[in-house]
Amino acid sequence: MTQWQLSGEYFENCNCAVLCPCLVSTAAPLTARPTEGVCDVVLAFHIEKGNYGSVSLDGLNVALAVHAPGPMADGNLSAAGISTSAPMTNKRRRSAPSSPAPRGVRCRPSRR
Repeated sequence: MTQWQLSGEYFENCNCAVLCPCLVSTAAPLTARPTEGVCDVVLAFHIEKGNYGSVSLDGLNVALAVHAPGPMADGNLSAAGISTSAPMTNKRRRSAPSSPAPRGVRCRPSRR
């Protein structure tokens, strides 16, 4: 298994009333029912320092939009994401293998 490590900044904002129950529930992680019935969440990451195996992830920015039709742990999520880095010409990073999507997540290729 490839070793990885990340450190940096994280932000999320969902459509739940007041505060996301996933973050404050005493139940198992990601099993709380969204206050609006579904969960629409945007996650943003800035990786100050990190690596995936021998591939440096330093300076990578990642944004992810997720729709869950119920508790996230139930699966059947839809997600779209984008990542940027400086410089974008890092050939080694672009050629790094991508990990498969977590179980229950449908990923659709972008249409360019």
